[in-house]
Amino acid sequence: MKRIAIFFYVTFCFTTTILAQKSNLITKIPFQLEGNHLFIKVKVNDSDNLHFVFDTGAGVTSINSTTAKRLELIGSKTTTSKGASGKIELKVVKNNELVIRDLRLKKIDLYSAPLLHLEKVLGTDIDGIIGYDIFKKYVVKINYDTSEIELYASRGYKYVGKGGLVKIDLGKVPTAKAKIDIGNGNYLDGEFILDNGAGLAMGFCTPYAQRHQLKKSIGKTYSVKSRGYSSNTTIAEVGRLKELKLQKFQFSNIPVRIYNTKSGVLAHEGIAGIIGNEILKRFNIIFDYKRKESYWEPNNMYNNVPYDVSYSGLKLSLDETKTKVLIDNIISDSPSALSKMKIGDEIIEINGVKAKDSSLTTLRKLLRQENTKVTIKCMRNDTLIEVAIQLTAII
Repeated sequence: MKRIAIFFYVTFCFTTTILAQKSNLITKIPFQLEGNHLFIKVKVNDSDNLHFVFDTGAGVTSINSTTAKRLELIGSKTTTSKGASGKIELKVVKNNELVIRDLRLKKIDLYSAPLLHLEKVLGTDIDGIIGYDIFKKYVVKINYDTSEIELYASRGYKYVGKGGLVKIDLGKVPTAKAKIDIGNGNYLDGEFILDNGAGLAMGFCTPYAQRHQLKKSIGKTYSVKSRGYSSNTTIAEVGRLKELKLQKFQFSNIPVRIYNTKSGVLAHEGIAGIIGNEILKRFNIIFDYKRKESYWEPNNMYNNVPYDVSYSGLKLSLDETKTKVLIDNIISDSPSALSKMKIGDEIIEINGVKAKDSSLTTLRKLLRQENTKVTIKCMRNDTLIEVAIQLTAII
């Protein structure tokens, strides 16, 4: 009889713990994954739904200056903020209400900045960027399997899943300690920003990379241009890291970037770098800022999605009007560098898929089919150029 009583007591406690977690659920917010970025619908004051990036790396809530103008939101003062590779001037629009499904966030300051450079790179409209103003209030689960962001009340929350614990530290963005393999069984420790607003797998800050001569550890590299929150352009060397250890999780042969910049977050002396959404999206992650904890549950992408590297050598972006797809960069010694294509050419179609009817995400996927041949048509002035290239991983 005593054993039966103990059994029912344990079962009752376990059941009530699960129910407590479920009862703490406040809302679920659908998101759309475009490339490596999460987009959600947000209303500002009495506006229609707007297209916002949901970003763990966003310490403030930003609004595109063109959207702010359209909504007649007037900044009361000017301030500056650090982007990845430099400072950006922002106008502060105070005391707004944000509505996300049935969630209302009151007295939110919006930081107005031009975001056209990001729209051109991502290939979609960006009305704003939100992160910390949500994470500071709630326990947040980003569930890539269901394409939903789950918000839980922080008070009384207790994680009951099977994910791996990753301790985090905080300013307004989460950081975690990790180890990197630099060869011959030698590992370096570092603290990395967990930034799902960064589309890369991993990037190293300039001081950390120079201090430890990381370029020697990642072998063959190619150079790319990169832009973040500020419109400043920085150059990064892309190579492959032998291994990354993050608590109990290990990642092998991952593409990494070594940045060369003298300002912004990527020039920070105390941070090793960034772990971006090429890694984060492989987990359903619970962020609990109050307790400085995160829990990582491997999802359907964990072992099923290859890491993003360049196979063509082409970097695509939209033009200033966001109506044309242009070649923004061509990587040296890549398949495209050996063709007739040039920077500034307009992409007309790839393998018969017309650029004007497709997203940048779709066109980029067509250029990531390793060991296949693609036919690209592009326009230079009034001349149509057609080339065929063999897609091969550059690193």
